[in-house]
Amino acid sequence: MSEDRKTAEAAQETQALLALLASGNREIELGHYEDMEEVFKELDQNHPPDSYPSREAPKR
Repeated sequence: MSEDRKTAEAAQETQALLALLASGNREIELGHYEDMEEVFKELDQNHPPDSYPSREAPKR
């Protein structure tokens, strides 16, 4: 792949990330978000920690 092509792809990826960040900022400005503490509290209520599978490695 040529350097020009790599540079163009990197620039395109950068533009896409910047657009995503701008979109997120607009959502926040419009109040379209939930408080992180409330989200985690709701998750804990709906899925208590003991309902998740163990993360221990299986015994052999």
